[in-house]
Amino acid sequence: MEDPEAVKGLKVLRYSVSSPGLPLIAGAGVDEELVLRLRGALLRPTSRLRELMDVLSISAFEYRDEADYARILQIQTEAEALGYPGIT
Repeated sequence: MEDPEAVKGLKVLRYSVSSPGLPLIAGAGVDEELVLRLRGALLRPTSRLRELMDVLSISAFEYRDEADYARILQIQTEAEALGYPGIT
């Protein structure tokens, strides 16, 4: 069971540049109908899920395709150009 109190007292130290977060992935064996139902539940959260998202400062979930994740490679290239170590 979710416990919003479990994250009480956590503080934001810094924010990174905006990029898509890690994707939520269903296994290859998961039926497409279930994938669509899960996606729908995240894109249109119930009031209970919205409460939990608020506690975790999650404003929304968005459907992203693979092209959206190109931003992560761009950030990596920019960071390496500034002398940050490569992502491995």
